Amino acid sequence: MRGERVIHSEIKTIQEYVILLKEKFIYNWTKELVGEDDFCLDLGCGDGYGTKLLASRAKEAVGVDIDERTIERAVEKYGSENCKFQKYDGKKLPFPEETFDLVACFHVIEHVKDDISFISEIFRVLKKGGDLILSTPNKILRLPRGQKPWNIYHVREYRPLELESVLKRVFKEISLSGISAREDIMEFEKKRFQKNLKIAAWDFLNLRRVISRRVTREIIKLLHLFLNLRKTESLNPQSLLEESGLFKISQDLENCLDILALCKK
Repeated sequence: MRGERVIHSEIKTIQEYVILLKEKFIYNWTKELVGEDDFCLDLGCGDGYGTKLLASRAKEAVGVDIDERTIERAVEKYGSENCKFQKYDGKKLPFPEETFDLVACFHVIEHVKDDISFISEIFRVLKKGGDLILSTPNKILRLPRGQKPWNIYHVREYRPLELESVLKRVFKEISLSGISAREDIMEFEKKRFQKNLKIAAWDFLNLRRVISRRVTREIIKLLHLFLNLRKTESLNPQSLLEESGLFKISQDLENCLDILALCKK
């Protein structure tokens, strides 16, 4: 992984592998909603794997990301006649109004300062009757009330009603569900969240938001060792090799890993 981007060839830990498997699950789920004549946008495409997956069903899929090197790698690895990639500035999408039948946006909105403008831009490029499929981490599982995100890349995180309130500022037709997982994966992820809260508790001055991310990552590694937190990793890697049944769509918004929103224009 690089920052918050999942790079398939650079997975090193069980945690990163679980994140990768969850990403593959939601892209595969979304692919089933794509029609053969659809134009799709993968907003925050990262590695480009998901864009290629959408392109396998769509007439055309375009992946956008704010990092130029990420886009270059995606073009090299997955670019084709109907699977394209381009950089954008993180504010205005470089497409005319009503371009896309479907926009996929997974684990992006929590990184955005102006979430209303971000959603409005998605609305602008969607065709009438088009769908936005959006996912974001579930704040209920990750943070006590009033706690700022421990993840240094996240501007904010959302409870389901908070996300719904933001989306309703732009979209009228919204359906929320959750992405849940097999019991052992759920327990593994909950332990990971608790570890990160313990680390964040040492940073009572919130210095991780002002010092460089490289330095922050090194400090976090040292704290993991000092607090002996790595021993809580107990998920059997062999149990993840059979990918079917690891994740599921759930209506239990209190106890899901991610919130999943389906919005229609």
